[in-house]
Amino acid sequence: MEDRRHRLTRTLCVNCNICVNTLRRYLALTLDPRVTSLICSWVYPQIITEEDVVCEACRDLAMFAVNENLQQEVSNSGEQAGPSHRGHAHVCLLCGCSIARRQSDKILKDSPTDLQRSIIAIIESRVAIRPISESDRVCHACWLRTKRESQRMNRIDDARSQQSVPEVTQSQDFVSPDQSTLNVEIILPNYRRAANTNNHCVFPHCSNTTLRGISDQLRAIVLNSYHYYLPELARICDEHLESYTWDTLFDSDKSISTFTARQIQHVFSFVNAFNPTLDFKNIEEMDERLFIYLIGYTKEKFNTLLEEVPRVKRYVREP
Repeated sequence: MEDRRHRLTRTLCVNCNICVNTLRRYLALTLDPRVTSLICSWVYPQIITEEDVVCEACRDLAMFAVNENLQQEVSNSGEQAGPSHRGHAHVCLLCGCSIARRQSDKILKDSPTDLQRSIIAIIESRVAIRPISESDRVCHACWLRTKRESQRMNRIDDARSQQSVPEVTQSQDFVSPDQSTLNVEIILPNYRRAANTNNHCVFPHCSNTTLRGISDQLRAIVLNSYHYYLPELARICDEHLESYTWDTLFDSDKSISTFTARQIQHVFSFVNAFNPTLDFKNIEEMDERLFIYLIGYTKEKFNTLLEEVPRVKRYVREP
């Protein structure tokens, strides 16, 4: 059984995302420092850890760039992920399989439907900090799997808003064991949450249409400080991200007091692993949204302030 689980665990190249279970791979941080530095620039803002690996093709690509003295040129355009910076260009962003000869789906759609936006939001939450580019695709199997998950989440939210608690209790006799354990709703008297949707900002009556994903670090801070849970699909606009009015969410008219077991599992997945500390010597490694929450400025504005007020800069750098 353990061998089977091991085979099912996919190890992905940190750069091109190819599954390297059957390929030659290298620990990214054990390569030549110049090669590692170049790969770091390619995957920015993702931070490479000791466990991250690169496939042989990506390693060779980085070594070639370094040997040809092209590091500076490549680094300047490294944020625009493209085929020239990836050892394998046709890879599913989720499972890491090759899609060169498989049916695949483009992630970012022109004029996406509500369902497609929900699918995109789930994919964004899966790949965490890695930005999705126009060229990114997923295999059709992953697309259908994510589509089913999105439809299931929408049904749960629709049922919650349309059914009373007794009706939900009666319907539990007719659902499968997995659904009954993960989707049953309970009330947590001292905690509330936002709706699990990416269609609007978590702040009620907000009409802004440009929305950001919410990092697990920020989720942990808000949950700890305000007893308010931000679900996986929740989104926030720039205006409210910088407004520092999180305390208004708990008693808002859109606040929800019921939680599913799946949502509680999500809380456990991030709340215990996060340590909300500020390291001013490594500002660039901090999540941008968390930084705005804790400091009240974007990193760019904060760095500008440090340059304009040298005394503050000395205090921050040498507390």
